[in-house]
Amino acid sequence: MKYQITMMANGLQYRGNDATGVAVMYDDGQTDWLKNNEPAWKFTASKNYEDWCRRAVEERTDARIVLVHTRKATKGTPYKPENNHPLVGAGQEGIIIHNGMIGNDDSLFAAKGWKRYAETDSDIIRAILDDHGGIDNDVVEAMGQLSGFAAVAAMHPATPTKLLLLRDSNPIMVGGTDDFFAFASDKKVITQVCTPWVRRFGIVMRVHAPNISFVPMANETGWIIDTTKGLEYHAKFQCNGLHSRGNTRYGTDTSYLDRQERFAREADAVETPRVSVETHYNPTRAYVSPRTKINEGRLPDYVICPNFQCNRHVRLSEIQRALELNRLSCNECSTSLANALGASVAN
Repeated sequence: MKYQITMMANGLQYRGNDATGVAVMYDDGQTDWLKNNEPAWKFTASKNYEDWCRRAVEERTDARIVLVHTRKATKGTPYKPENNHPLVGAGQEGIIIHNGMIGNDDSLFAAKGWKRYAETDSDIIRAILDDHGGIDNDVVEAMGQLSGFAAVAAMHPATPTKLLLLRDSNPIMVGGTDDFFAFASDKKVITQVCTPWVRRFGIVMRVHAPNISFVPMANETGWIIDTTKGLEYHAKFQCNGLHSRGNTRYGTDTSYLDRQERFAREADAVETPRVSVETHYNPTRAYVSPRTKINEGRLPDYVICPNFQCNRHVRLSEIQRALELNRLSCNECSTSLANALGASVAN
């Protein structure tokens, strides 16, 4: 399982490298997690990760559900551990990961009187789950209070065998073998974690054509999967009232180092430690991010192609940033980048 978790984290790093986290649910409802504000390649090479894997998935045989997340930070600095996914409240109850943006989190927290445990907008999903007290058919309807874009996975100690998946606008692909179920934002990483290694002629080889099945989760859908039985419940789930494609609103408009510099300045401003390692059993602090000059007053280093079928991150050179954007085009599909900034969100 350690190998599969590592492959999943590194395979998803392209979707976010500001923080990485993993959480596990056991048959008895106990949970364990580790997260840190660093890219997946560094996270999975750390001693903290090695120790966590040994404790959480190698020395125990009753792991039921594992959630892996790589974060592209928008709301909530990754220097604060509570802002990084998986998100968990103080009571160590519901655990969620979220790809997307929620626009009405502040108003829901104010109206419901729920306690916020993280600055990120995703914390409202955790709050709804905790208020509900577990995963059942009604929780999908309760999540309909959200407004934004969402690809969500959640688990709760009260219902340790159940996995909640919610999708509106942002992608979820599911797949698996006869005895292993996986989900991710794309098919490629599922293929990696589901493809077995075998020893043949004394040589360890990877199976070329494993028996893996795939299907994209339908948009505007909520699923409850019982890990002992399979798909238990599915219903309509909507949170995107604009009916637009959510993942096109994520533009890599600043580099990793630029974002880390901004987070560092924010941390300095509020006197927050520039560290974000959090583990369920033994919190440690071990990471200081690099600094670089912020690219202010210019076009971003990257824009995202506004062609929905392409959706490629296009890197802009120094010369290109000096030009007007409408004179440039995507190097993959040749679509004009004139509308690219309107399709991305500043971080």
